[in-house]
Amino acid sequence: MRKNVVAAALLGLAPAFGAVLAGIDLAALAVDKSNDTWPLLFTVMVYVVMSPLIGVAALLVRKGRPLGSLAAGLVGSPYLIALWSLVLVQTSVVPSWPRVAGLAVLGLAGLTYVLGLVAIPGHGAAMSRLTIWPMLVAILAVAATVYVVSVDRFAVVFLAALASYLIVLALAARRDSPSKAVLIAGAAAVVPYALVMLGAALAYEAPAWLSIVIGAVAVCAAAPLLAGLVRLAAAPTAAPADDRPAAPATALAGGGAPAALIAASMAAGPIITLLAPPAISEARHIAYEQARIKGPDLAGYPEIGDMFLEAAAAAVRGYGLLFALVTVALAVLAWQARKIGATTGTQAAAILLALLYLPLLMAASTLTPFFLGDTDENVNQAITEGPVWYVPAIRTICACSAATLMAGIVLLMRKSPAHH
Repeated sequence: MRKNVVAAALLGLAPAFGAVLAGIDLAALAVDKSNDTWPLLFTVMVYVVMSPLIGVAALLVRKGRPLGSLAAGLVGSPYLIALWSLVLVQTSVVPSWPRVAGLAVLGLAGLTYVLGLVAIPGHGAAMSRLTIWPMLVAILAVAATVYVVSVDRFAVVFLAALASYLIVLALAARRDSPSKAVLIAGAAAVVPYALVMLGAALAYEAPAWLSIVIGAVAVCAAAPLLAGLVRLAAAPTAAPADDRPAAPATALAGGGAPAALIAASMAAGPIITLLAPPAISEARHIAYEQARIKGPDLAGYPEIGDMFLEAAAAAVRGYGLLFALVTVALAVLAWQARKIGATTGTQAAAILLALLYLPLLMAASTLTPFFLGDTDENVNQAITEGPVWYVPAIRTICACSAATLMAGIVLLMRKSPAHH
């Protein structure tokens, strides 16, 4: 149990490192107002999204659940990728003491997380092998397609590296191999795989049908690996401490309250989508009215603003589609949590969906549709920021949705998984 506490503490230090990094950037801004605010904003965005997810993984590790290793690996790869992105941000500006201190903190953050992974106690031996070959075949097929249709071969290098990782993982994840290592290494491949396949689907002006095909293949190919990881995390590892028999197969862990909270978090998507059209209409009205009163030289040219508002409308449709897809997935999760309770499968699905939903909420609250018009063109401020009520309303809705979702997930994690 002490090892679980140490591992959970090491993993759970992420918010503390985020606070230190934000403090360093704030101190740098206080000393020199000319410093760029982007490092601070990027740091806050990264840690606002990652800290709750890492906290859930630390909670599971603290409870000694194999699902904790899966969650730590699943969340760990995007966390380390984000840390590397922060390193690039820190080194892209003029070297100074805040940047050196920030790099030191980032190094400690990455090292601490890796040490936390190492400190997680073992869960015994894996009882079966993982099914990695569909994902490997999908990566090789996409790599071949990108190589044929693209002039830039840089994406092929990433695909080849990921394919090599999967080959090594397939050889290592055999029967009787340490289940902890299999869970962490297998889960760590999921997010890089998704990012690489997403990049391949959207890059090089690929036709819409090809992007859809790549996305469908990517999801179908990843499903066997995720299913195998969940089965491995659900496998019994030890008898209860008091030697009492395990719960019967018909016992279900209650999931009514978590299901209600998860369902409530879905409201953000429809509300944000419905608020956008009146906000765009009001922004257009403000732009034309201000131009009529003050003149376009002072208030901006509304005709130019119309082009940005058309782009904003297209962005709203894109956000609406993404929210619709995630909302359907959350609805299925809430229904399953209500029906079968806190199983290892529902808990793993909750972590995976949170890893998708929280970045979407963060993007919607920062990269609003009006943000697309943030250029040097002479347009009204309402065109680039929206009406004065829009951004505060969107950010409040996103924050409430994220808090509701994480409350439901934490409550779901605190339930004992049902035995099947």
